[in-house]
Order: sequence, then C-alpha cells, then structure tokens
Amino acid sequence: MITDLETSILPAYFEKIGYIGTRAPTLDMLQRIHLLHPLALPFENLDPLLARPVSIDTEAVANKLLGPVRRGGYCFEHNGLLARVLELSGFRITRLAARVLWGMPDQAISPRSHMLLLAHLDVGDFVVDAGFGGGTLTAPLRLDTTDEQQTPHGLYRILRHDTDYLLQTRREGAWRPIYRFDLMPCLPVDYIATNYYLSSSPASVFCKMPFLAKVTPQGRYGLLGTQLSCRDTEGALIERMTLGSADEACQVLSDVFDVEVPDMASFAVVWQRVLNTVSD
Repeated sequence: MITDLETSILPAYFEKIGYIGTRAPTLDMLQRIHLLHPLALPFENLDPLLARPVSIDTEAVANKLLGPVRRGGYCFEHNGLLARVLELSGFRITRLAARVLWGMPDQAISPRSHMLLLAHLDVGDFVVDAGFGGGTLTAPLRLDTTDEQQTPHGLYRILRHDTDYLLQTRREGAWRPIYRFDLMPCLPVDYIATNYYLSSSPASVFCKMPFLAKVTPQGRYGLLGTQLSCRDTEGALIERMTLGSADEACQVLSDVFDVEVPDMASFAVVWQRVLNTVSD
C-alpha cells in the first residue's frame, strides 16, 4: 500500500538530489540516481556519536535527509530511503544484509551489520548501495559478472565467495574487500535490532568517533576520528590533515561535508573525548 506520505517523498527526493528526467524504471534512471544520491547526501554518524536516537522509519529518515537542516546518515537511512524511492518509481528491489570486511582480510568473520539493495531489471540484477561511507558506490554493479566494473568513483568487482558474494574495490594498487553478502531477502523490520545496537551501544564504532564521507565530482572526502582525507576518483590519496578544535571540526563538517551539527555543546564535549583518545 502506498501512502500519501510516501508519494510526497518522491518530488522532495528528486529535488534534493537534482534529478530531472524519465521516471521509468530503467537502468539509465538507476545509474543517474545512484550517482546523484551520494553527490547530494553525505554519510555521517553524528546522531550515534551524540547519543541521539536513530529512527529508520521512512518518515523520520525523509525528514532528516530531505529536510531543511543539512544532514546525512548511515546505511540504514540512505539505503532505506533509496529502496522506497526506487520502489515508488516502479523498480523491483530486494533488501539485503552484508558482513563488513573493510580493513579486514577476506576470510574475516563479522556480523551482518550493513544494508544494501539488489535491483531487478529486465537486463539483469544490480547491486545498489548509497550508504557505505568512504567506499560508497556511485553506480550500480552487475551481479552476474566477476569482471572489473568501472564507476565514476573507482574500480569494483564482485566475486563468488563460497555461497556468498564478495565486493572488492581497487585502491592503491590492490584489491581490498568491502563486504560479503548473500541473497537472503530482508524486511525493513530485520534491520531494527542492528540499527539499535550500532546507534546506541558503547561498543559500536559509530558511538565512539566521527565517520563522515562525501562524494564530489572530483573524488571523495572522508573524516575518521580527527583525520580528514581527500582522494581522487580512483581512490588515490591526495591530502590528509589532522583537525584540532571542535570549532575547526564543525567548520569542516559544514564546508566540506555539508553537514550541520545538531547539538554544538554536546559535539564539543564528544570532540574533546576523541582528541584525548587519539593523543593517548
């Protein structure tokens, strides 16, 4: 059942990302949306970092990502909203879950903590993911090939890994694992418990330090802790710098990531904690 709220999301979403064109569920439309989404909407974890609840309800996510306050979100927010937009546009979408392997070996065991999508088109099935931080895709990837796939922001490939699929990206001359996933469909309710853990547990990395990422036509910006990095479209590091004060960090969040800090007082306290952690 399509509600009035959901139909109102489409024009707001298309205006936010700057999409103009066909509304037919074609590969061309999917490719254009998949590039425009991360160009317009940053990845960020300020709510978990500031001990603010994260709702993955469609209305709450739409208000946050499409509203007047400049905010982004993480995978459940980005891909949850994108899934509903694509469905309302006539696409057939399957929601999936992945085991994140970023910075780990291919064989590492991790929980199914990441949300991604599979779009089913007449020309084949495509992996869709607008919410993976510094490795966020800017184009859908064909599922039925192990060939290298060039996107506007880097080279990727999908390999078979036992009964699963392994997504890798080419960075600094080597193939690096991003995550492993299978094709078991998920329902929106399946993400609630994981979202609660990632957004509220003291053990969650999202509650410990800032993670932000922003795609630009020229490359990517990333913030991990106090380290700000700039990379080109192929993932090569151009510049890295360390941020100092909370005021400097807030300015970078605004100017570079297009994110407005929702609670400056709380952010200053958390930022000082992060500074103390990295200096120990």
